[in-house]
Order: sequence, then C-alpha cells, then structure tokens
Amino acid sequence: DVIINSLGGDIFVESFNHVAPGGKIATFGVVTGANILVNLAKIYTQEIQLMGTTGGTLSEMRSLLTMMQKHSIQLPTDRTYEMNQLKEAIQAYTGRSQGRILLKM
Repeated sequence: DVIINSLGGDIFVESFNHVAPGGKIATFGVVTGANILVNLAKIYTQEIQLMGTTGGTLSEMRSLLTMMQKHSIQLPTDRTYEMNQLKEAIQAYTGRSQGRILLKM
C-alpha cells in the first residue's frame, strides 16, 4: 500500500487515515502547506514508512512524460472509471484490501 502525495499540508495528514498498516507515504510537494501536525504514535504502531523526494530530475520527468504520451506505461488495474463515475469508483474501492482502480481525469 503506497500513497503518493504531491500537495502536502492537510492532504498529507489525511493520508494517515487511508494507508494500510505497514504501508508507505511518499511526499514531494508543499502546495497546501509545509507545516503539519502528525500523530507519531500512529506512525510507529502501524509501522508506516514515510519518504520524501524531490520527484526526480527534469530529465527523468521528460522521460516519464514521453512514456505517458506513447502509452508505454501499463498500470495493472481491476477497473477504470471516468470522473463522472466517481461515486461508483469510491463504492468499488471501499473495503478492498488489494487491487487497483483507475480514475480518469
């Protein structure tokens, strides 16, 4: 279980309510704020791993965008939903312990 957060702030804090025990939270942005309050007990009792990253180099980002444009990145998903199917996507995801759902934006 991995959560990737590019916004920081309250969204980062909310990540702790959704990551599975033993899961990882990676963050690389502070759009919504850099200073937060975190429950440290939850981190160590749930064995959550925190990772910070710059998100890669400009060259890596260009390579990633090229791969995305060529559709050469394949994500294993159980089901894909359009944005107007958000409610159905959330219902399908609720209670799942594995599998992936893709929400197209």
